Amino acid sequence: MKKESLIKNKDFGKELISLALPITLQGIFYASFNVIDQLMTGQLGSSSIAAIGIAGKFISIFSVMINTFGAIAGIIISQAIGKKDKVEEGKGFYSNLFISLIIAIIFISLSMIIPEGIMSLYSVDSQMIKIAASYLRIYSISFIFIAITTMCSTYLRCVDHAKEPLYAGIISMVTNTILNYILIFGFGPIKAMGVIGASIASVLAQLISALILLFYFLKYTAHREISISIYSKLSELKSFMIMLLPLFISEFLWVLGENVYGSIYGHVGTKQCAAMTLMNPIVSLEMGAMTGISSATGIIVGKYLGSNDRARAYESSKKLLKTALIGAVIISAIVALVSTSYVKLFNVEADVRAMSVYIILVFALVAPVKVLNMTLGSGVLRSGGKTAYIAVLDSIGTWCIGVPLGILSAFYLNLPIWWVYFLLSLEECFRLAAGLFIFKSRRWMGQL
Repeated sequence: MKKESLIKNKDFGKELISLALPITLQGIFYASFNVIDQLMTGQLGSSSIAAIGIAGKFISIFSVMINTFGAIAGIIISQAIGKKDKVEEGKGFYSNLFISLIIAIIFISLSMIIPEGIMSLYSVDSQMIKIAASYLRIYSISFIFIAITTMCSTYLRCVDHAKEPLYAGIISMVTNTILNYILIFGFGPIKAMGVIGASIASVLAQLISALILLFYFLKYTAHREISISIYSKLSELKSFMIMLLPLFISEFLWVLGENVYGSIYGHVGTKQCAAMTLMNPIVSLEMGAMTGISSATGIIVGKYLGSNDRARAYESSKKLLKTALIGAVIISAIVALVSTSYVKLFNVEADVRAMSVYIILVFALVAPVKVLNMTLGSGVLRSGGKTAYIAVLDSIGTWCIGVPLGILSAFYLNLPIWWVYFLLSLEECFRLAAGLFIFKSRRWMGQL
């Protein structure tokens, strides 16, 4: 028994590393888009930093919606692979890709037609709104490419080709870095374009990533003979919507809450908004680094549930949660240590830097809880298709705890911005406690 258990542990470790490591590295490289933009435009002053920050809030609505369909596709595909159902595997991919492309077109249209109106929801600073609108109008072109990248990455990970999305991430990151330098600051005959240059660089880099992943997707699906179709029968659509709607609604309400947070920061003041934006690269890197564990969790546990191995699914979940916690604590400690040096990279006022340090230290404190929630919610609980649990937790946490505390602390108590961030982050504690209760009940363990 001990020998068998040791073999299983080794197999589990190999499976986790083969999935989580490439996804983690890809998450870091993907997060680098934001980091590189922030570091380079950070040399242009507080207004440009804050402008990209508020534009990023609206962009995050699109990203979260597309990632939701990516998560649903991952659940369906991983369980279909566990059941060896090629028809369901194909429908899970193509149905979610089709809807994602429609959403991308809608968001591009909004960003092209009324960018100033959208950005005015986040700030009353006319200069910041103008800069943010110009960035959003161009960046929105990449929404089509992001949709393709997300779906192709999800599929490749589910069929044990997690390295290919990593390669695409590396190439697109290098492209983004080079183009950022050339287009933001100017090089040779190319004049400096500032924030506009950053948006153009991001679009081109995302295009390259999408083309690479589309090539790999077509290469590997040619041998798998999956069904090229979408859900069309009433029974299929009903099952799909039962799983999709709770998750979609919860993610939309969650990201809408995050945008309310961004609006709170923006209306408190441009410097406060800039200070919060300086933290974004740190958040992106840590959460991107831990995305590997979360994504691998959904795939590994989903496959066990698909083959009806509930005992192994539960035990694997516990191991993955412990791994995520340890990783988050280590990274948060590093973040806290480098916070003072990090803010010196930006060309901003001294008081903005001081605020940013406090905000980063608060993030380092709450990040382990955030990572556990990400692994538990996005990985474990979703793998069984019981997305309604996540919908309830996210909605209550954001709208009954986070938003009220943010408004109270910012506009009624007039607390410093780092205290505002800390108090609204307390919603994460509620989510974790409730999520662990659901996890231990095992009610989330289902087979599609």
